[in-house]
Amino acid sequence: MPRFEPFQGLRYRPEVAPLDQVIAPPYDVISATERGRLAARHPANAVLVELPETDLSGRRDRYTVATELFTRWQAKGILVADPLPSLYPYRMTDPSGRATTGVIGALGLGEPGSESDILPHEQTLPKPKSDRLDLLRATRANLSPIWGLSMAAGVTATFDPTDDEPVADVYDDDGVAH
Repeated sequence: MPRFEPFQGLRYRPEVAPLDQVIAPPYDVISATERGRLAARHPANAVLVELPETDLSGRRDRYTVATELFTRWQAKGILVADPLPSLYPYRMTDPSGRATTGVIGALGLGEPGSESDILPHEQTLPKPKSDRLDLLRATRANLSPIWGLSMAAGVTATFDPTDDEPVADVYDDDGVAH
């Protein structure tokens, strides 16, 4: 049986790093041009750790670059830890008004090879899988949440983010409200 549990998340401090300047789409949809544009937006843009580049002059591989930035942002108070582990309701609303609601939590899986109710992501290539694992190991943080679906009844209603004022509210470049 998989475990879905609260975790202690990190958040940007909006007064130091305005959310509209630091958010980035998932790594696998970012072109080289878009990466450059996002990186130029703010020195703490998420793309810098989500899709790091090798530092040839400093002879640091991309995972070391990501780890050093991620650690520095925490030390400077750009990213701060929530006081307690939580489950995080999340809603995305596209420009047409269609909303998708979910919850972000820590998913614990059984041992490799054991039977599980969790199905793997379809058509995932080995290189992106190993890249994400290397980044996770280097930063000790899951920077790439995976969107999953649950067949359990009532999950969305349990974590309905419309019950309270949002902790954060920002639009991305495609006009999607997060």
